[in-house]
Amino acid sequence: MSREVLRSYTNSPQWWLSRSARRWFANFAYSKIPHGINENIQTVVSNALAKRLIGFILPPRHAHLLMKSLLLLALLCSTAAAQLGTLRLRSALTGGAAGPSLTASPSTLSFFCAVGGADPPSQTVAIGGRNVTLDNWSATKTLASTTLSPTSNTVASNLTVAVSCSGLTLGSYPDVVTVASTTAGITAPITVPVSLTVSAPARPSPMGGKVGANGKVVIH
Repeated sequence: MSREVLRSYTNSPQWWLSRSARRWFANFAYSKIPHGINENIQTVVSNALAKRLIGFILPPRHAHLLMKSLLLLALLCSTAAAQLGTLRLRSALTGGAAGPSLTASPSTLSFFCAVGGADPPSQTVAIGGRNVTLDNWSATKTLASTTLSPTSNTVASNLTVAVSCSGLTLGSYPDVVTVASTTAGITAPITVPVSLTVSAPARPSPMGGKVGANGKVVIH
């Protein structure tokens, strides 16, 4: 392809394709034009054919919209990546800490007793706050067989949970202790599941005995 044809086409500022892409289309179009005819005719026809090929693939106005969309997407991705990096850095510096919240340790309680037997020992739950200093908390339960002490406090402290097996029959008795606080920043209560399992009473060991040398029965 002549230098004049390339220059007239690849230097056109109105085209949205890169110079290398326009050069490829111009060369391709020029190769399809019969040689031996007037150079100016070759230039006009090859340019028109190249523009038709480019327009078939993607019209210039659509290309501008595509480029704007791609630039906007790149900007959004860059902003999101920066925000994610900031969050990760903040999480690393604060140990992954979230907002203020209540804590309870242990998070679950289990009690066991036998029908007609003694009540199991009471257990304690440490009530505290994460990323906040508690200035109040209160605790509630659902079953009459569960006892809480204390039911509220103005500082982080232990909550004693006890259960009574009196009058209970064989089976499981689930309960939930709910702890709430109006301390600034705390927006949700926490729950501590409590399970009480009442089993059958233990059977007494059978008595044994034997007849001694004196003819008396010895029980053991």
